[in-house]
Amino acid sequence: MNTEIEKVYAGGMEKPLMPQMGLIQRETRRFHSLSLWLAAASALSILLLLRDLVFCRQVCAQLGRRAHAAEAMLRRARDELEVRVEQRTADLTGANEQLSTRLRAHGGECEN
Repeated sequence: MNTEIEKVYAGGMEKPLMPQMGLIQRETRRFHSLSLWLAAASALSILLLLRDLVFCRQVCAQLGRRAHAAEAMLRRARDELEVRVEQRTADLTGANEQLSTRLRAHGGECEN
């Protein structure tokens, strides 16, 4: 390894410089720049993932609310149908009793 010091004139001033130091400084700046880019890209990726997570949570919450509303609608429809079935059954039972009564009144036998 060459440890001789070269003298470089910059702006009218003489300053010592080792050839390896210039390369090391350039590479250090390059790696520093790359590390900043990597940190920025990582931060951006994290922010995008967080945004996606928030969006997914909002969609899931909305789907949950819709499912809850749909279940409530189904329960109401089932309850209304049960009431209608009970009413129709009562109507049919009453009509059957009337027919039986009429048949007996006319002297016919009715089988239940």
